[in-house]
Amino acid sequence: MAELMAMGNDVVHIAVKNDVKESRSTLVWALRNLGANKVCILHVYEPKFASPTARKFEELDAIMYETLHDYFDICQQEGVNEDDIYISCIEMNDVKQGILELIHYSKIKKLVMGAASDHHYSEYALEICYILKSLSSLLLT
Repeated sequence: MAELMAMGNDVVHIAVKNDVKESRSTLVWALRNLGANKVCILHVYEPKFASPTARKFEELDAIMYETLHDYFDICQQEGVNEDDIYISCIEMNDVKQGILELIHYSKIKKLVMGAASDHHYSEYALEICYILKSLSSLLLT
């Protein structure tokens, strides 16, 4: 993660969902239109159960590994070198809060989030934009 922060503006961070079909177009658009040489796939994993058993953890890990690996493959298919693809994942019940924590922790400068057909997701995106604008104005004063 320290390596990612050191790269600063060279990295484009792309927020993705659990469902690769839903986020594929956002990822491909960012790769094709932003000329990203270095990419970080951001994912907030929402646990489905309050306290899953160890067996469920293993199943969830396998599902998440497969999903994130699919995103990694898409980046490679679009011509991004495997050494320039990073994944930043956090487990939280609140996607909005998870994205904000990843932004803060990773010092993100460029973030791509897909337009969503889900009304609640769109509200989250607007709230995050408002919070980021507020933070920016505080930092500049």
